[in-house]
Amino acid sequence: MLLDVPTKAETSRTSPTSTDTTMPGVVSADDRLRRPLFVGAGDETEYVCSSALTDHLGRARPAAWHLVLHRAGGETWTHLYRVLPDHGGHVMVLLARACAGDAREALRRIAVRAALGLA
Repeated sequence: MLLDVPTKAETSRTSPTSTDTTMPGVVSADDRLRRPLFVGAGDETEYVCSSALTDHLGRARPAAWHLVLHRAGGETWTHLYRVLPDHGGHVMVLLARACAGDAREALRRIAVRAALGLA
């Protein structure tokens, strides 16, 4: 008895479990988390890394870490932000650390350690 087994090309077009995510106009949660943050004129933003955080229900949620160097009125501040997906395709931006001056290197290490679960 011969079975008619569909080829990979046939199943990728019709299967609901297809891994093809190249739908026009669709942006994945991971892409939204990596986008640069909106900052003021003269400020600098840097995507550091991605990680997964466990929420209050024990589910792993994607997260991203961003550094922002703020310059205003002759003062410089460095902020470390954690960015999480929120409802309706939006993102939630949470301030994780704030340091006076340019502390990008130290905050970058903190973000990477937290992403690796070492913090």
